[in-house]
Amino acid sequence: GAETNGTMLVCANRTVCVAPNGTMSVGGGNGTDTNATLPPSDPPRLPNCTACSVGAYNPVFDADNCTRCPPHSSTVGGASTVLADCFCLPGFEGDPPAGVECVACDEGWYKVGFGVGPCVQCPLHTVSQQASTNVSDCLCVPGAFA
Repeated sequence: GAETNGTMLVCANRTVCVAPNGTMSVGGGNGTDTNATLPPSDPPRLPNCTACSVGAYNPVFDADNCTRCPPHSSTVGGASTVLADCFCLPGFEGDPPAGVECVACDEGWYKVGFGVGPCVQCPLHTVSQQASTNVSDCLCVPGAFA
């Protein structure tokens, strides 16, 4: 521990001590301030970190920016740390972490939600537009009715 002795700061076991006037010193082995007094330092700089936004990730410490997920994929939330957090968007199939790019579901197919799952074929006698995201996007073809 440290205590003041008049104007002198007493430190124990070579610890760094701060005197009442704000100066810093290193305590000597005999328990008193025997080393030169250092001028007060600037307060430590607080980090100004911002979480990666949805659709980006950062796997390293102290990075300058985040990496965008591959095309047609995104993260579900922010602050992602790995490419494995990037999933294909609804209406797209693929597996970005495995190096398989996300491609739009063909006409007559759809995919609900994020993920690596495949597109699903529309029911019989229906068709959908490319990159459809729900079975309700499948409409009756000419010659059929609902």
